[in-house]
Amino acid sequence: MTGRDHFFGKSSENKFLALVFTIVACVILAFYVALVMHKTVVYTHFFYIPIILAGVWYQKKALYVALGLGMVHILVTHLSPIPLSVNELGRATIFILVAYVIGSVSERQVVAEEKLRNAHRQLLGIVEFLPDATFVIDRDKKVIAWNRATEEMTGVHKEVIIGKGDYAYALPFYGVERPILVDLIFLDDEETESRYDYVRRDGDTLTAETFTSILYGGRGAYLWGRASPLFDSEGNIAGAIESIRDITENKQAEKRIDHLNRILLAIRNVNQLVVRENDPEKLLKGVCDALIETRGYHTVWVALLDESHQLVRSAEAGLGRDFLPVIERFKHGELTECAQKALDNPGIVITEDPVSDCPDCPLASACGERGSMTLRLEHGGTVYGFITLTVRRERVTDEEEQSLFEEVAGDIAFALYSMELEEAREQAENKLKEYAEDLERSNQELEQFAYVASHDLQEPLRMVTGYVKLLQLRYKDKLDDDADDFINYAFDGAIRMQTLINDLLAFSRVSTRGNPFEPTDSRAVLEQTLTGLRMAVEESGALITHDPLPVVMADASQLAQVFQNLISNAIKFHGDDPPKVHISAERQRDDWVFSVKDNGIGIEPQYFDRIFVIFQRLHGRTEYPGTGIGLAVSKRIVERHGGRIWLESEPGKGSTFYFTTPVIQKR
Repeated sequence: MTGRDHFFGKSSENKFLALVFTIVACVILAFYVALVMHKTVVYTHFFYIPIILAGVWYQKKALYVALGLGMVHILVTHLSPIPLSVNELGRATIFILVAYVIGSVSERQVVAEEKLRNAHRQLLGIVEFLPDATFVIDRDKKVIAWNRATEEMTGVHKEVIIGKGDYAYALPFYGVERPILVDLIFLDDEETESRYDYVRRDGDTLTAETFTSILYGGRGAYLWGRASPLFDSEGNIAGAIESIRDITENKQAEKRIDHLNRILLAIRNVNQLVVRENDPEKLLKGVCDALIETRGYHTVWVALLDESHQLVRSAEAGLGRDFLPVIERFKHGELTECAQKALDNPGIVITEDPVSDCPDCPLASACGERGSMTLRLEHGGTVYGFITLTVRRERVTDEEEQSLFEEVAGDIAFALYSMELEEAREQAENKLKEYAEDLERSNQELEQFAYVASHDLQEPLRMVTGYVKLLQLRYKDKLDDDADDFINYAFDGAIRMQTLINDLLAFSRVSTRGNPFEPTDSRAVLEQTLTGLRMAVEESGALITHDPLPVVMADASQLAQVFQNLISNAIKFHGDDPPKVHISAERQRDDWVFSVKDNGIGIEPQYFDRIFVIFQRLHGRTEYPGTGIGLAVSKRIVERHGGRIWLESEPGKGSTFYFTTPVIQKR
């Protein structure tokens, strides 16, 4: 037998032997008292001892013991040589009642204890397989459950800790024996709230977060704890349970997110400065201030240099007077070591200990225990300068911090590049504006000259033409043949001069004498034009056709002039076959594209641009009459309408002239 299996232990065999022994002993003692000591009234009191013991151990099975002792009592009463003044049946009945009552009470207690044991086993089973570290203490604050997750977190096995009290369960977590969250369950609400402001209460449940440095071999961990009371059947606190979760990864993730958010905030602030600020000095100063404000850098400074590394512009934040010696050095082209490295290399120059690594730098002493990062400002192959900042040493090697630094440097360089472009654009716009004003003034002067010259030349030219005509009429055949030829040449020249002057006047009036644009039926304009060309059409035998034509916003008289010039040229420059001309229009997006197609002699591609220049001709006057101004006037009219004119042609196969005019926008 083991120490637990002593004679009065709780094993079934020992209990039965003990009961039998008690029954025999009590019966002998009872009859000894009755027969020897003549205590005839109290001797049956000894029978209650085994009845009570049987009721406690065997519950209602004690009725058998009571019944047996009652029968013994009745038998002894009848056979006793001395009178026993005891009611045999009444006493036996009392034995049975006592056995029943004690057995019933004991049975209820056994059932309750069994339920309690089952609940305890279930609790231990649930606790054991919980994913969070969980342990349970009883009302005496002794550990009664310590699950596997708690073992893994603390390295303490349940065999070592079960049954321990006096805050021994705090030692694996915090290294000291002191009250922890689970102990606060036994305090009242007011005391908890007044003494532990970091603890949050939700009903009976307490939660708290803390950091402990001894877990995981000294690596430490952030813990989230949750403690709740355990109640007995009467509603009293019988113990408490606490679950502990390692939230280190969550905390690290929160810190990482906060870190990234601050980086994004810094990038956003810098981007806003880049978009909003057009002044380089304000931009650089704003960037320095924003980086210190949003990222907590110790110092930030920027230097812009020219091609010879002479200082052009600078800005700083966090340095103050300490920045002046650096400015003086840069004005003389003397760069610090980190600045020279940054200008020579595209990557970040990291200096973890500026005091020892850059002893010649005037700013090294201002860095203290911090590190520095330096990066050149470069965009599109142009290096504008560099930017330097100082920060805690562990952050100079942080990848996100380096990415932020590169992003900021890139934004600054792009902003400087954009400012250069903007400055160049403004200069170009100013020059273009000057050129446009000069061109406008020149055009106005040219138009004025052409108009005045045309009018001023008309009168003497008419006089010359008139007198030459008189000579031709009066002296024809009266002088020699040379004189007649000379007079004819003079008359033809005067006529050509008058035609050129009239054409020049018409060309100059395209912009100055044009009518306002209005909705114009181009089909009606074409028909009017063909009416004016009827004689030329009939003489040449030309066939003129057209598709449906649209209503356009135009000057009707000038549109008619374009149609007349293009159709006249198509009739004039025809081949061996009678002229065929077809006019059509097609909408392309916001334009109407008109086309005038003929079957004439065509044009070589190298002359496509030349034919639109005023007074430019491809053929002699004797072969094809005219001054060569028609297409130039047509081009100027089309451009006044906001369109363009061009052609497609192949020698011997005809030409197609195109011109555009905007579509009327519906409102």
